[in-house]
Amino acid sequence: MNEEISKEDAMNIVRGKTFTYKTKFKVIAILAALVLCPLFLWAIYNVWSNYLLKGGNIYVLAALTIFVFIPMLFLGPVGVIDAFRRKIKISETEFFARGLFKTKIITFDKIKKFRIQEHQYGYELLLLGANESEQLKISSYIGNIDLIFYFCSVYFENLDATELEHERQTILNDPSYGYTVEQKEENIQKVKKIAKIGSILGYGIWGLWIASQLFLKQAVIFNLVVYGILLIPLFY
Repeated sequence: MNEEISKEDAMNIVRGKTFTYKTKFKVIAILAALVLCPLFLWAIYNVWSNYLLKGGNIYVLAALTIFVFIPMLFLGPVGVIDAFRRKIKISETEFFARGLFKTKIITFDKIKKFRIQEHQYGYELLLLGANESEQLKISSYIGNIDLIFYFCSVYFENLDATELEHERQTILNDPSYGYTVEQKEENIQKVKKIAKIGSILGYGIWGLWIASQLFLKQAVIFNLVVYGILLIPLFY
């Protein structure tokens, strides 16, 4: 916890504010729905027409439509609703979090620590309690999340900072990383740089695979559907 800033000062920063999705993510959700819905409709129409012309089993096609195509069709509108519905509010004693399907209220005394949980499309601010029902995830898609992070750094223990300092001390005491503090710090930066290069290469391979699926095969309908599915996580 940050001892230099009082809890009252931290509360004044977030008191009375409503934190919602950033405008750019709302726009992306709308554009994604406008693109994906016609794309899936066109794909469904072509699959139905081609399948029936070849004398396919209509029951199999109906099952695919109900359990695969229709859920895919609703992904866009559901993403738009989620982007506009989700919000976070902080009162004097609790967090109020409204999601797509449920609302969660957690009092400060239930939260012990917090940490940043990174993923390939951003990160989440994870507030940790004694059990799963007392945990709260706040997406980096929420606007002004830095204010929430600042507030949490005053009220709760930063688990990432604690673990990072522990790892740093372990490395500094390990002679395999070098014999001086400067050598150890330099080797730590090299490891971070290698990890970053590996991540970039991973994204590059993923992009090449998508390109090969789109341009090197003749199954246009199948590739468009696959491409749409692969893009969904980028939008949400």
